[in-house]
Parts: sequence; structure tokens; C-alpha cells
Amino acid sequence: MAIHPAYAQVTALFFAILILVIGNGLLQTLLPLSADEFGFSGLSVGLIGSAYYVGMLGGCVACPRMVARAGHIRAFAAFAAITAVTALVHPIVVDPIAWMAIRVVGGFCFAGLFATGESWLHDKAENVVRGRVMAFYTMAFFGMVPIGSLIGGVVADRLGAPMTVRLSGVACLLAGLWFATRLPAIRALARPVYVKRGIIAAPEEEVNRKEP
Repeated sequence: MAIHPAYAQVTALFFAILILVIGNGLLQTLLPLSADEFGFSGLSVGLIGSAYYVGMLGGCVACPRMVARAGHIRAFAAFAAITAVTALVHPIVVDPIAWMAIRVVGGFCFAGLFATGESWLHDKAENVVRGRVMAFYTMAFFGMVPIGSLIGGVVADRLGAPMTVRLSGVACLLAGLWFATRLPAIRALARPVYVKRGIIAAPEEEVNRKEP
């Protein structure tokens, strides 16, 4: 049975988002545990948790303009890479103030990932399947958050919270790298959709514009 072209176009994006959401679920669960192991005060742990949402709020305001300038593909890859780096920095720089700053950046980037991913799905999905595509996305998103927390608890019980935080950063980095390898195929699939909707010009029109 043939897969509808709209589903084929968003497969790579789906998997990249799922891995990132699992990694984020790990971080949300394990950072407070790691902070406690490192001897952070209760106030510091609370501020670190709040800093993530401060960054997300700022990302909701600023990221749409950044996506409009850079495009979905570049923006998603950049936000995913920065998110992975912020996760990997936590065990290296063990300081409450540094962790607050890192979580602000992480929240900002995740807001960018959500904005980029969801707007990209809307752009690439045709009207006939858009509702189903967004339903799959919503189920996958909310389904992976608790799975990430569960995986984090199991792994942390055996390897410790700091090591599991490192692994979550590696997972985010691998998602970004895997997504980067899919960029040529994604561009090839996305271009006809953008041309059809008038977002970009067809190749013949671009040639005609360049001719005097």
C-alpha cells in the first residue's frame, strides 16, 4: 500500500521531533535530581526550572521572525544543534547560575523547534491530510514526554542522573545530525509543495526573472 506523499514528506521531521521530545523529557526529570546530587539549594532548583519557561516565552516572541528569515530547514537544524549542546554543557559547568542561563537558552530553542516543526507540518501537509498529520504529531508529542521521563528514571537508577543527562544531550545531538543527513531529500520533497502554493518561484520563472 502506497504512502500518501504528505506523510512521506514529514517522516524525517516526525522522527527528529520525537527524539528531541524524549531528550527533553529526560532533562525535565533528571536536572532536579542532578542539582540535588551537586548540592544545589532548593531555591536554585526552582529557579533553574523556571528559567526554562522564561526562555520558552522569549522564544515564542522571537523565533517566528528567525524562522521567517532563515527558513524552516536551517532554523530547525540550528535549534536542534543548540539544544543538544546546552544539554551536554550541564555536567561540565556545575554552577546554579550557569544552569539557569543554559535552561533559558534551552527553553528558547525548544520554543523555536516547536514553532518551526508545527508551522512546517502545516506548510507541507495538503489540506486533505492536514488534520490527520497534526493529530499524529500531537499524539506523538504528548506520548513521548512521559516515555522520556520513564527512560530517564530507569537509566538514572543504574548510571546516575549526571550520566543520563549527558546521554540525553547525545540523543538530541544525534537527532539533529540524522535530520541534517535528510535535508537534501526534504528539500526535494518540499520544493514542489512550495512552488504549488506560490511560496517560491518555479525554476522556469526564476530563469525568466534573471533574463534581461
